[in-house]
Amino acid sequence: MRWLEIPKFLLPTPTTIISYIIAKIELLASHTLMTFLEAGAGFVIGSLSAIITAILFLWYRPLKEMFYPYAVILNSTPIVAIAAPIVIIFGSGMGSKVVTAVICVFFPVLGPTFKALASVGATEMKWMDSYHSSRWQKFWYLQFPFALPQVFASFKVAWTLAVIGAVVGEVFGAYRGLGFLIVDAIYIMDTPRVFASIIACSLLGLSFIGMITLIEKKTIAWHISEERR
Repeated sequence: MRWLEIPKFLLPTPTTIISYIIAKIELLASHTLMTFLEAGAGFVIGSLSAIITAILFLWYRPLKEMFYPYAVILNSTPIVAIAAPIVIIFGSGMGSKVVTAVICVFFPVLGPTFKALASVGATEMKWMDSYHSSRWQKFWYLQFPFALPQVFASFKVAWTLAVIGAVVGEVFGAYRGLGFLIVDAIYIMDTPRVFASIIACSLLGLSFIGMITLIEKKTIAWHISEERR
């Protein structure tokens, strides 16, 4: 950036970054894969746990009144503050990054899922009651399909947060992953690697959000078609 008089070793040019990506594509790919595995495991575990918890809160309201305030408190705690003790407890391996990603994913999925499940109208519920439907049948044929648009919307946010959680965990202690790559590059002032790793993080987030959107269109095409009217 000559016009800002910033040295190239502090802010490399786009061509320098692209050249670095091409030259170190295998290095970036291996570390991106590790971050993907950590974020992916955290996303799956966190999302499933959040959906199951939302169902329990829906069916057993005293359970929600008992535990939801603690969930709000934990959710309001910055992940940077939580990641450090998690790495200390679970070590520098993959487990601590998965736990961090689970925490990042759990609450953004829990809130919208519970709200959507609980917002089914009384008329629809009475219609199901007229057929003597069980609680499970009401959930599977009415409440869960009704909540799916909100669930998929929360998945898109949750995946981005899963990547952030995994990278933050890697920053605090790891031997592989994009977070480790960024910290290691900062120590030796390898700014092209820093920016290349950031680009890899962005592409990792965007690619999986695109996949979730595709699954959403295939799964709830009826909702997509209604939105277009």
